[in-house]
Amino acid sequence: MMNQKWYVARAGQRWGPFAIAELQRQYFAGQLSPADMVWTEGWPTWAPAGSVAPIVGQAMPATVWQGGYAPPGTGYTTRPPVPSAGDRMLLPVGRSGWDIAAGYLGLLFIVPLFGFGAIICSILALRDMKQHPEKHGMGRVITGFVGGAIGVAFTILIVFAVVNDHHSPMFIRR
Repeated sequence: MMNQKWYVARAGQRWGPFAIAELQRQYFAGQLSPADMVWTEGWPTWAPAGSVAPIVGQAMPATVWQGGYAPPGTGYTTRPPVPSAGDRMLLPVGRSGWDIAAGYLGLLFIVPLFGFGAIICSILALRDMKQHPEKHGMGRVITGFVGGAIGVAFTILIVFAVVNDHHSPMFIRR
């Protein structure tokens, strides 16, 4: 595959042939966009450059191919690399977005009304993770629920204390 000649199509024009190393250089230099179509001998159709493993550098055995475009027998796949557990803990990869918001709002539960936001974001995160089972973030959802519950209780106690304070400027006796 490394000796094959590659062709590029963009805006109705075709260029090539190119060596795979040249296409990789163009891709990472921004001269070849992920939406540009590429083709090489033996392929039945053109494919977006951003989905072709030899160009973007995600070479994996074809036995684990899932999605993208890699013709059988090429030895390549465009399946994105699976982030490790450490990566998922530190970086927001494979997350809902709602679970990140729920986690932070749950940690900041001491601020009145953040508890309500944490609970709402936790519910939305659970719904999103149910629709997309590949997403992670249950720990942040739990942090949002627990912190949110404490924050809601804290907010209710503050409101109750202010309402029942007879010396409060809100309740001036006549």
